[in-house]
Amino acid sequence: MITGVHHIGVSVANIAATRSALGAALTLDDARSFEAKNSAAVQALFQLPDVDASVSLLRGPNVFLELFDFRAPAPAPSRWRAPNESGITHICIQSRKGDDVAQRCTAAGIDFFAPMTGLGGDYRYAYGRAQELMIEVEDAAYAPTDPSTWIGHVAFATSDLERLARFYADLVGAEPEFSPRLRGHRALDVVTGLKDVDVRAAWVHGLNIGLEFWCYSNPPTGKRLDRRPINEAGYSHVCFETVDMEAAFARALALGAAPHAEPQILGGAVAAYLRDPDGNIVELLQWRDAGARLSLASAPHLDVLTRMKAARAAHHQEQAAQ
Repeated sequence: MITGVHHIGVSVANIAATRSALGAALTLDDARSFEAKNSAAVQALFQLPDVDASVSLLRGPNVFLELFDFRAPAPAPSRWRAPNESGITHICIQSRKGDDVAQRCTAAGIDFFAPMTGLGGDYRYAYGRAQELMIEVEDAAYAPTDPSTWIGHVAFATSDLERLARFYADLVGAEPEFSPRLRGHRALDVVTGLKDVDVRAAWVHGLNIGLEFWCYSNPPTGKRLDRRPINEAGYSHVCFETVDMEAAFARALALGAAPHAEPQILGGAVAAYLRDPDGNIVELLQWRDAGARLSLASAPHLDVLTRMKAARAAHHQEQAAQ
């Protein structure tokens, strides 16, 4: 029913500047640029009046990014959102050579909280600010070399970890994995730029990118009290491609998602916007024949996380044999 994460939506103040910053970490192809103008379908999807925005769809190694620059309605002033603030918090760039990736990103103006830092496992991490966005660079010595970088996951912060993780796991037909409580580790403070971090996490695996969820007890992730509009600067939504819109839409409703409207025809695609249990926007997308060239299948490295998992298993077997 759902074939994967087609794109991560981002509302930005300047498409060219954000594309340049992200291009320091990822190979991005310009798949399509268009204008989102005021129409009944667009208004129904976005739940906004008088829409006027430029949109750029960028094809990455294993997922697309969709950048929106809204002229109307005028977006709220851009502000930094902390890693523990409820909502879609960051994307993770994975690589074998995190130091090199972080160095390129720094040269492009991305400000990292700290150098690449280990937390006692296979990976090293660094969080940084890129325009209105937070990105994570993550590396492991056994990671694939082709492609050189890719998006490993998109992350959410939530006040109800089990509810949100299970919503997305049930939506895509997977089982969530939950971490123990993580606290008392100075490295967590270094990586996140927060103090005295106390947090739990969950993951949904099995798609072309991972879904990651964080619930901070300290500093606490508060319950979201508003419906953040799609034109507010930052990560705005996560879009899932489906081969059966009717079934996917019905499943999302049965799981408690709140729809903006019924699915709408937009040129070569049928799309629907809904709200997850935290109020984040989740999009469902089914391509018609005219839009098939933009389908998830056109991304060149859809299997990179499968290869990453196999490389990790081989690495652990090798360590156990020593």
